[in-house]
Amino acid sequence: MADSPRLYRELEDYIIDCIPQSDVKSLQSCSLVCHDWRPRCQHHLFNKTMTFIRKYPGETCLERLKRFLETAASSHTILHAVKGLIISHTFLYEHLELPFPNLQSLEIIQFEDSSAVELTDSLLTKLKSNHLRQLTLNGMKLANQQFLLSLFQTVGALSSSTPSRLDYLAFYHCQFRWDDGQDPDPTTLHFLNLTLSLSSPSNFAPFLRQFAFRGLRGLHIHRGFQQPYIIVNQYREHLHSISFHQFRYRSVETGSEEHQLLNTFKEIRFAEMHNLQELNLRHSHTSSSIVQHIISEVTRSPAVRLKRFSVQLDYNGTSRYAPTDLLLANFAIAKADSLEQMDIYTLPTMHDEVLKMVLKKAFSLAVVRFVRLPGKS
Repeated sequence: MADSPRLYRELEDYIIDCIPQSDVKSLQSCSLVCHDWRPRCQHHLFNKTMTFIRKYPGETCLERLKRFLETAASSHTILHAVKGLIISHTFLYEHLELPFPNLQSLEIIQFEDSSAVELTDSLLTKLKSNHLRQLTLNGMKLANQQFLLSLFQTVGALSSSTPSRLDYLAFYHCQFRWDDGQDPDPTTLHFLNLTLSLSSPSNFAPFLRQFAFRGLRGLHIHRGFQQPYIIVNQYREHLHSISFHQFRYRSVETGSEEHQLLNTFKEIRFAEMHNLQELNLRHSHTSSSIVQHIISEVTRSPAVRLKRFSVQLDYNGTSRYAPTDLLLANFAIAKADSLEQMDIYTLPTMHDEVLKMVLKKAFSLAVVRFVRLPGKS
């Protein structure tokens, strides 16, 4: 009996590649067509960030993760496909490994009802990846420095001869609960090109006293982070990029909060950021007095030669339209000799023709981009 005709492997792969990764049902169905189709389908099904923090009836987050690890252990394709994981901190207490050689991002989340993490064992036995580039600790309650030392050893940040290739490290809503008494000699962490993202940590001072960064090139500061000027000023001469997130205009009722926060930003020494190349205000609003202060300080600092700048226009029904336009126009003139890209994000209902004329007169058309945001922000 003659063999049934079949397509070339390249054509089969092309057909599978045309299925959107979000179409899980179609990929699952295709994986059952035949043995040859399964690896390609599995690659698309698992070549993403896998999340194991949702609770399902009759199964905990940790049980789901264990079941997935058992499945992955039986498939070479799945092991090499997984690029990211979001897991609960309870995994750290288990005698388990993350055996994914191509893992690039890892987020560990601790829920509010959990006690502080007091781990002293090394994470080297758990993380089996030389490709990790992004690490996020979310809601972690850290009772001692040993856990962080183990973590930084895992990502290779304790060696000065071979700096870590981790390029993104985030602390979201973390608490640093140890009391280090007298200021110790800080442990130096070595990175090639690191961006540090900070959001609402409780008492970040112990961390800053315990660790010093080499190779810190970017900072993401979120609203709610206390006393941002401390870390910004500490690394001001080394920063290449800085982003400020969720700084928006506050009403009269919260005006005192806005004023207090503005005073902390006045402590930042923008004039000494000689290597700053990118300022990102895309996720903040120009109606905020804090954002206006940042733009003013960078404008009046000739040593700051920005290459890239982004901001979101939002006047929020206030009378700040003309002052903001003048602020951006002065900024454009001051940085015309260095700026290579300027992105202005606007709402669909906003009329900004005058500002467009001013900016595009100061720059070539290729430098300035006006981007309409969908709907209202």
